[in-house]
Amino acid sequence: MDVSPWLLVGASAVLCIPLALELRQMTRGGPLALIGLYLFFFLGSCSLIDRFLVDIPVAGLGKPPALVDGLETRLRKDPVCRVLAQCDPQGYQALVDCMAASGLSSMAQAYDSPEVNRILAQSLHANLPKASDSALVHYMQATLRELQETAWDRPDACLTVGMGQDAGCDRAYFIGEEMRDLYTGVFMEVLSSASRGGHPVPSRTAYNQAMKAVMEELRAGHGSELRLLKDPGRYVRDEEDRARYCRLVTSYYEAIAFQPSEEAGAILRWVCATSAVAEGGIRLSFSE
Repeated sequence: MDVSPWLLVGASAVLCIPLALELRQMTRGGPLALIGLYLFFFLGSCSLIDRFLVDIPVAGLGKPPALVDGLETRLRKDPVCRVLAQCDPQGYQALVDCMAASGLSSMAQAYDSPEVNRILAQSLHANLPKASDSALVHYMQATLRELQETAWDRPDACLTVGMGQDAGCDRAYFIGEEMRDLYTGVFMEVLSSASRGGHPVPSRTAYNQAMKAVMEELRAGHGSELRLLKDPGRYVRDEEDRARYCRLVTSYYEAIAFQPSEEAGAILRWVCATSAVAEGGIRLSFSE
């Protein structure tokens, strides 16, 4: 049978009175001692009711500050959260609010939450255009590895990896622990390098120059199939097209990976910056 929490709180309020009076007589305390003893018994009983019997709702107040403070204390010990708090305070606060509202008490739990992954992905994508060359290359290598590991199990992997900020926010359900650890390191490297600044977005001319070697390699290996890479929504129609598109995406990332770090960084920074402005995320992009 359901019991109203307020009935239990009311009963506790009444029962705590004789306890406080009796203990006050034993200690010979004054009125303030009586008030203190009553509050001690009453708040203690409410805490026990809320923890072991039935939740006591706190309408309109959200999570008690003590619980949020306790959550933040734990999060500050997590390396990802420390970097997020230092480099993206807004994203960190969104993370804390999301975890508090969802009742998540650790990042181990949070990584299974699409909402938390979305917050982390948005922070990552916002900082990619400002990250260092090496951080961008490491992000691309992690993306390529994820693609190679998941393409066989997830037919849509090639169509979603590296695209919008919200794409793949359920990836916690299909990437392994080793892949997650790799992305954790990339996330921290991207945010840390972006916060230090000094990584301007290259011009379209510089991007085209850096892409020459990549495009020569892609044209030599894939020829007219490059139309799939340019517009998958139009040309990827069946499983055969999907398989060809996956090979193209893999080749695209691999060709960039073999470029010198400065050229690879210029390509990825331009793609990240222009796509973030136009689409709110990252899309595969290449020079004609």
